[in-house]
Amino acid sequence: MLKSPNAWAVTAPPNDILIRDWKETVYAYLKKSRVPYTIIDIGVWHEVAIPRVTSGKLDRAALMGRTFLVGEKGTRCATAAVYIALAREITGEDVPYIPVSEKKVLELAHLPETAYSTIWQKVIVQYLYNNWVRGDNEASYAKYLGYLDAHDLYPEIQVKSLKESMQEAFANGQDFADQVGDDSFWLGLEELLCEVKN
Repeated sequence: MLKSPNAWAVTAPPNDILIRDWKETVYAYLKKSRVPYTIIDIGVWHEVAIPRVTSGKLDRAALMGRTFLVGEKGTRCATAAVYIALAREITGEDVPYIPVSEKKVLELAHLPETAYSTIWQKVIVQYLYNNWVRGDNEASYAKYLGYLDAHDLYPEIQVKSLKESMQEAFANGQDFADQVGDDSFWLGLEELLCEVKN
């Protein structure tokens, strides 16, 4: 039987961020078991990229409870600033976001897990680090790591763009995913990322 685990992880080298390392444990088990497998990884999901707008009309499609904008300038890959601008264009609404310094994300990304109130807050901080600070989620880096592009394997494959997903969500209240964590989780993460040290 062919196994196709969905990695639900970002493009990243192993032994660097938790969500990737957890998946490497699963991959190692498959390899030791000698079963045929294909690992499907998708990079950043639309649900992670879709920000919330003031009317709440994108909330049902947004996985993240807050929109964090890391740094003043974008990284090499698509950034939260691009997503915010796209949401403003589609909805005509304001997109509330929380500015976070790259320095703060770097400081928190690799602290021991005991330094956080929850392990999932560390996962989100590492997501910010991976995507918005280091810029790992780009096709050229994925290819360097050995990823295959679905378009190279299946040229006829059609995928929905982020813009199409946002337009559907705004027009139809499209459900894509449940929000990760409750409001207290996101408030705690916001306080962690915006903490000012004297």
